[in-house]
Amino acid sequence: MTADRIEQLKARLKREDEAKQKAFQRRLEEIRESQAEFRAEQEAKEPAERQERQKLREDARQRKEQEMKTSARLAWIDQAGGPRSSRGSGRR
Repeated sequence: MTADRIEQLKARLKREDEAKQKAFQRRLEEIRESQAEFRAEQEAKEPAERQERQKLREDARQRKEQEMKTSARLAWIDQAGGPRSSRGSGRR
């Protein structure tokens, strides 16, 4: 191959690479644009989902707290001989 032919080949490859890069960038921009609506929807949903998760955690905490109070109250009643206990009820 001659030096002139090599330079022509290099120039052609460079143009092809640039064309491929431009096509890639255009396609990348198209993808970003097509996903913009989806991302906006997801960002809009996020606060509501976060609030729902927080409410569920708070409800679970309150249920657990109520269970613990009930358990402690029943243990105290049983220990004190309250109405649930047969020891202090006076019934025989």
